[in-house]
Amino acid sequence: MGSLLRSEDMTLLRLYFDRAAAHDTIDELGKLGLLQFNDLNHQSSMFQRAYAADVRRCEEMMRKVRFFHKEIEKVPEIDKVYQAEIDKRRQMIAPTVSEHTSLTELDSRLSSFEVSLKDILQNYDALVA
Repeated sequence: MGSLLRSEDMTLLRLYFDRAAAHDTIDELGKLGLLQFNDLNHQSSMFQRAYAADVRRCEEMMRKVRFFHKEIEKVPEIDKVYQAEIDKRRQMIAPTVSEHTSLTELDSRLSSFEVSLKDILQNYDALVA
């Protein structure tokens, strides 16, 4: 594996590939660790770029994950009490979430978990009040 030092020989290439294959192609090329990408759209603002909607979607998914984390931290003994159940569910979920899970699938799953958790919290608050 080479490095991206100035003294190394480099070749400038322009790659064209189908939009549908872009994610997988860039992912595989990135794993090689031998590339440097140049931004050919530097004059465009971040919000005018083709992937801006995906970035916003990822930020929204991160918000949901932070929400889950915050709620889990409120009950520090949850991992001790439900460790067996957590491990069982982790085994069930792990094979279904892979590096090939699409943003749409992941967003859908997180949204359904968020709705479920909000319902649980609402019911809990009604019981406590």
